Amino acid sequence: MEDEKLNNGNRPEAPDWLIENIAEASKNTRKIYLLYLGFLAYCALTVFGTNDRTLILNEPAHLPIINVGVPLEGFFIVAPLMAIFTFVYLQLNLQNLNKLKLELWKDHPHIKKERLYPWLINVVDDPAKGAMGNIQLYVVSFSLWWSLVVVLILFPVYYVKKHDIVMSYILGSLPLLGTIIVFWFKSQYEMLGFKKFVWKGKLRLLAGIILILLEFFFLAFIIRWSMQGGKYEFLKPWLCVDLSYQVLVNEPETDYEGLYWADFSGVHLEGANLQSSVLKRADLSDAHLKKADLWRANLQEANLRSTNLQEADLRSTNLQEANLFFANLQGARLFRANLQRANLEKANLQGAELGYASLQEADLAEADLKGAGLGSANLQEANLDEADLKGADLFDGDLQGANLYRSNLQGASLVNAKLQGARNLTIEQLSEVKTLYEAKLDSVFYEQIKAQYPHLLEPPPPEEEE
Repeated sequence: MEDEKLNNGNRPEAPDWLIENIAEASKNTRKIYLLYLGFLAYCALTVFGTNDRTLILNEPAHLPIINVGVPLEGFFIVAPLMAIFTFVYLQLNLQNLNKLKLELWKDHPHIKKERLYPWLINVVDDPAKGAMGNIQLYVVSFSLWWSLVVVLILFPVYYVKKHDIVMSYILGSLPLLGTIIVFWFKSQYEMLGFKKFVWKGKLRLLAGIILILLEFFFLAFIIRWSMQGGKYEFLKPWLCVDLSYQVLVNEPETDYEGLYWADFSGVHLEGANLQSSVLKRADLSDAHLKKADLWRANLQEANLRSTNLQEADLRSTNLQEANLFFANLQGARLFRANLQRANLEKANLQGAELGYASLQEADLAEADLKGAGLGSANLQEANLDEADLKGADLFDGDLQGANLYRSNLQGASLVNAKLQGARNLTIEQLSEVKTLYEAKLDSVFYEQIKAQYPHLLEPPPPEEEE
């Protein structure tokens, strides 16, 4: 008899309490869903509002709407973790709601879906036909699943410019973690095992593989390239900060000798664009400025002790009285740079371009100037005591010879150095050098050296040459 009633369509109605429970669960899940999307949007706005100056100067991250500043590193660590936590909490509620709906349709398959609380997820279970249904599916799929991964990617992409390798790897691993979490929860939502879910759709599998490979590529290569100052020129705007034409230091109200106006010691600015920036009397000791662009920057009296400026562009840069003790300037471009009274003791200037550079009274004691281009450089009264000028070019092409007026060349090694055309050079200065072996000299000087100091033209002892 009961079977006949069922066959005749007289099926038992679902209890109101069950429909109400599903409606209440839908409302709670909707609130969490909207909170989740709002938080992701807020994170994205804050990250987009973080500029290069904020990263390097460690200025507070500005939270929009509430207009509050928070510690930069704290925000970049806490915000993505909170986003993952909110996503997991949303999924737990969504899984519970999905379980209630499946139980309802199992016991009451005749219940129409229109009776359920009409929020987006429930609507998508029975989407409209045509374009509108597709739009619903795409909106829900992106906002519910993939928006987390997109926002998590923003954090390392923006922070990588700071060249903090530890933080970059931490933030770079979060999108990978987020992708795995998203795949796992989606497999549970579709009532499939994780492996079956992954292999079910070829397009989904391909998209997942590409996404994970990109995340591994970021961890394996992009972070390392950023620390090298941008391996490729087209990547520099994405991997290196742009602080050109900015005043990065301000003179304090109370100033005294030996006070540096800003502390950038140990900062990582590889490949940074610092054209015409003001860093006067800044402490950049042990800083990393490899391949940085410092064209016409003001580094007067700055502390650049042990700073890495390898292959940096320092053309027309003001380095007057700067401390460059033990700095690495190998291959740096210092054309027309102002290095008057700068301390370059023991600095590495191998292959540096110093044409027309102003080096009056500069201290270059024990500096490594092998292969450096010094055509038309002004070395008046410079101290080159025990400097290594092996292969240095003091007369580069059409340029005039370097000005060596009253320069101290005592103990300097001039093996294979090009000294033709050097201005204000005297035989007394040459007599004090360590060696002139294979040096290119004007004929007048060569004859005098050969006659009076022939030992200077002899090969140096093997250990000294080494």
